[in-house]
Amino acid sequence: MTRPVHTPSESTPPASSQHCCGRRHDAMDEATRRNRILDAACTAICQHGYHAASMDNVATYSGMSKKTLYHFYPSKRSLFEAVILERLFSRIVFTPDPNDNLEEQLLKLTLQSAEVLLNPEKINLLRSVIAESGRNPEITERISQLFEISKANFPIQDWLETQMKRGTLSVPNIHDASDQLFGSAIGGTLLSHLCTCKRPRTGKDLEDFIRSSVKVFITAHLPTS
Repeated sequence: MTRPVHTPSESTPPASSQHCCGRRHDAMDEATRRNRILDAACTAICQHGYHAASMDNVATYSGMSKKTLYHFYPSKRSLFEAVILERLFSRIVFTPDPNDNLEEQLLKLTLQSAEVLLNPEKINLLRSVIAESGRNPEITERISQLFEISKANFPIQDWLETQMKRGTLSVPNIHDASDQLFGSAIGGTLLSHLCTCKRPRTGKDLEDFIRSSVKVFITAHLPTS
């Protein structure tokens, strides 16, 4: 039985900042420092917006010096891009169970994607990025470029390509098909969280809705004899 998708409430605050003393700081490895910087950058963007967020904010929230920040990220723009690629559009790792049929495999993959994408930190960060992109055409263009780059982090297209090669599904355009599946299964719930236009589906209701969307998708793409 698939596990319910955990989704955020509108009152969920952004990721909290953490401070550390100089000694512990020296003992951190590079991966730990980089993660702490990205945590702090997410907090800064969610609290101040991209335009108003500064490297000073990130230094304060991370408990690190600006010199350390610039060692890892030479500019505010490079740090912002890292946040988009590594936090907002982070890689989803999925290994299908060969004992599952096609519908169950795709259901588990879509549920896992929903759980990742509807994470409270990502929702808050995406709100901030959308608000900024509406004011800054340059940011809008760069976000579009980063989104195209990040598509490799989502395994739905890879899974569809595998099924095409095996002949188990017939998908004329894999890019369009993955967009259709995302839009029908997850897109509406994501939009509800972002704009609070209606109460978003959560828990069992969301799982049942995704299951129905996956069933329709699989049925529509079975090979014809």
